[in-house]
Amino acid sequence: MPKVIRVTLPPEQRAELNERARVRTLAPRLRDRLEMVRLSDLGQTIPQIARQLGVHEQIVRKYLKAFLDSGFVALPDHPVPGRPPTVTPAAVAALGHLLDEAAAQGHTWTTSSCLVRLSPTSHSRQCGAGAQRPKGALGNPQKVL
Repeated sequence: MPKVIRVTLPPEQRAELNERARVRTLAPRLRDRLEMVRLSDLGQTIPQIARQLGVHEQIVRKYLKAFLDSGFVALPDHPVPGRPPTVTPAAVAALGHLLDEAAAQGHTWTTSSCLVRLSPTSHSRQCGAGAQRPKGALGNPQKVL
């Protein structure tokens, strides 16, 4: 039988937990992890927390243990290894503007045409190296800007 893991927060940590959970730009997975800690503090068991959040019990156990060992710093996702994204925030913003303009005119975009607008390499990766670009699609994301 697995060891019972229970989080009991002092009032100042509980206040910090509530403050962190209220941030609007919080990543969904981090919000779930904070919720795991909150529910454990409220007295729920690991199986109850896992059922409520729709995750496996091992995931709940992993993050409760991490929280008990290191506190709040253990909950966020770690940086993903590998090459950084090649699509710039400016290109994403420009695409959003194009999508809004097109929607106002009744035009529907496909995933493939959106990827081409962002980056021709993203299109190749997502749709296959030999994928055809949509007719009239821009291949250079700088032209979108």
